[in-house]
Amino acid sequence: MEKNGYKVIAVVALILAVVALSVGFASFSATLSIQNAQATVGASDTFSPNVHYKDNSLKCVVTGSDPEVEVTNKGSLVTANPVVTWQNASVTLAAPGDSVTCSAVVQNESTFTAYLNKIELSGPLTCTKTVDPTQNFTEACAAIELTVQPGATYSSSMSFATATADSTTATNKTAIDGVTIGAGSEETVSFTITYKAGTGTGGTNVVTDEPFTVTIPTVTFTANTTD
Repeated sequence: MEKNGYKVIAVVALILAVVALSVGFASFSATLSIQNAQATVGASDTFSPNVHYKDNSLKCVVTGSDPEVEVTNKGSLVTANPVVTWQNASVTLAAPGDSVTCSAVVQNESTFTAYLNKIELSGPLTCTKTVDPTQNFTEACAAIELTVQPGATYSSSMSFATATADSTTATNKTAIDGVTIGAGSEETVSFTITYKAGTGTGGTNVVTDEPFTVTIPTVTFTANTTD
């Protein structure tokens, strides 16, 4: 009887051990499941910076002696967070030294620092005659340049993007070091279209007899939460 009693106790103990192990495993599995759920929430894209253009912030200033120098279309600002673009802009220039500078304010309304780490141009500038024929049109078009860079609040050593009218591809700057927009802050980006003086043979000015229109390629800025 005593041996049978020990057997019964042993069986009961074994059953209890199995039950305890099952409960422990279930509990452990539940813990893993909860941790995994937390990890899924943590991977949410809510950490992306809310970067966009400030409403009505696009302004253009014309520099030139000819009254025909003008902004034909200052274009439009588009936000597809965290990418902002400037597109469909065009200007009319008439003489060497003419330029148009457009600037816009980029806001970071997130709680994270946004790093402006890429500037891309969709292509080169294109020129269109307002009167045909136009003297020195091809040479004048080759003397047009677009520069895109962070605003004056940035260091002058920052990278910028350049497209020239006679180029087949734009120059894209994809490593912009140190350009940040703090959480809840805003910065200015600028676009300058210049009819460069002294670009002809021997450094002489290339002059046209008629103004002509220059269309600017789409300019894209990309921000991120890392540099």
